[in-house]
Amino acid sequence: MRLTIVIAILGSVVSGIGHAAGPPLRMLVPLPVAPGLDALPRIAVPQSPGQRRINVALAGLDAAVRTAWTSCKANGGKYAEWQRSVEVPMRGPRFLSVVITDDVYCGGLHPNVSVQAVVYDLGTGRPVDWTTLLPPALVGTPTLQQGADAVRIGSKALSALVLPAYRRVQTDPECRRFFAEDLQVMDHSVFSA
Repeated sequence: MRLTIVIAILGSVVSGIGHAAGPPLRMLVPLPVAPGLDALPRIAVPQSPGQRRINVALAGLDAAVRTAWTSCKANGGKYAEWQRSVEVPMRGPRFLSVVITDDVYCGGLHPNVSVQAVVYDLGTGRPVDWTTLLPPALVGTPTLQQGADAVRIGSKALSALVLPAYRRVQTDPECRRFFAEDLQVMDHSVFSA
């Protein structure tokens, strides 16, 4: 839910940029990657090289999670578990956004839950670099962080924009604390997938 809020805010900021509105993209959802692991949707009828590039990138993310699940099962044995759900909050006219929620247990002390938002430019087929798209005052001074799955850009200015909206809808103190920490490294743009 928290990244859906971010995408809604960013979507409203960038909605006036450039392209005429059209009908939302039609998406196809492949069979699950594995039991409990939703596959990422694909653009049903890609109309450009950029849209075909997005479908290839989404297939690559599915292949990566399939490999990670195999490794997880080897580490966690019979207790290993991985649930993955996918939402598509934005299907055009200029951007495609995908929110991926993974709930993973591969052994160890506790499970891990991660939420990742990936936003693609439908024209180029590349992940959006928010630092070049949004005004400098909104982005502030970005920081780079290398994660297990991607290189991320964090922005205190964007975090400050999102946190008050989240606080209005989230009342659990532990969730609020976790979210405030998570905003420091939130996915504002994913450059490698």
